[in-house]
Amino acid sequence: ARQRQEAADAAECACEQRRWRRGVDRQRSLENKLKHDVARAAVISDAQLRMALGVSPELRGLKQSCLVAQASHQQTLLLLQQELREEEVKQHELVQLYKTELVRLNSHEQSFKKEIERREERLQLRHDLGMQTAWGL
Repeated sequence: ARQRQEAADAAECACEQRRWRRGVDRQRSLENKLKHDVARAAVISDAQLRMALGVSPELRGLKQSCLVAQASHQQTLLLLQQELREEEVKQHELVQLYKTELVRLNSHEQSFKKEIERREERLQLRHDLGMQTAWGL
C-alpha cells in the first residue's frame, strides 16, 4: 500500500511537472509570437510611412527640408569641431610659450640674485677693507 501511494505521488508529481513545462512552453511560444508580431508591425509601419512620404508632395517636401536641415546641422557641427581643435592647438601653444617664458624669467631671477649676492659681498668686502684701513691708520 505504501509503495502504491509513493508510486501514485511520484506519478502525480511527474504529471504536475509536465503540466508546468507545457505552461512554460506555451508562454515562451506566445512571447515569441508576440515578438514576431511586433517586429512585423514595425516593418509594415515603416513601409507605410515610406509609401506615405513618397505619395504626398507635402510630406516629400517636409522630408527634403528635414534632410537639408540635418545636412546643414552636420556641416555646422563639423566646422565647430574644427574650430575647437584649432583653439585647443592655440591654447596648447600658448601654454608652452608661457612655460618657456616662466623658465626664462626664473633663470633671469636666479642670475639677478647671484649678481646681487656678488655685489653685496663686494660691498661688504669694501666696507671691511675700509674699516681695516680706517683702523690701520
